[in-house]
Amino acid sequence: MSRKRKVGAKREPNGRLSRADRREFAPTRIRRVIDDAIDRCGDPLFGSMLGQLALRNHIEAYHVAAGQRYAGLRSKYHSAVGGPRIGAGIFSFGLRANAPDPDTAVGQELSQTERDVIARMAKAEEVLSTLGRQASAAVADVCEDRHPGAWNYSALRAGLDGLARHFHLTPAPANVR
Repeated sequence: MSRKRKVGAKREPNGRLSRADRREFAPTRIRRVIDDAIDRCGDPLFGSMLGQLALRNHIEAYHVAAGQRYAGLRSKYHSAVGGPRIGAGIFSFGLRANAPDPDTAVGQELSQTERDVIARMAKAEEVLSTLGRQASAAVADVCEDRHPGAWNYSALRAGLDGLARHFHLTPAPANVR
């Protein structure tokens, strides 16, 4: 007994149903379109690894805000301790010239600001260290504009969640009945 054919459907010369009306795209073509959109996007955030992960729905908006704040703090920290800036990417804040004399009012104000930055960075690092080495490394990689690797997405989200709680950036809970 043979199968009944669909009536009115277009067929290829070999008898199969035609796929001419379907709009299927190869995965590589979809990836190229996404990458083109990222490259042409006017917001410089989407040029960073944080923005690209957010654009691909791997992280949430509050994760991006926590990552930006941590990257900025990290950049300020390296400037405050006088060390080289480690790949802050688009979140960099520029280098300072020679530090003023600490005996002057400007020097004392600057040294107090630097102590505050160092203390805030120590608290943020403490939060990351409680979450584990993988979370800390994944957050550091993303904030330095390196891809964390697909196997590290859960560690990255855990690290950014911890930072978002620390920086008070978590979204308000929705009303649930």
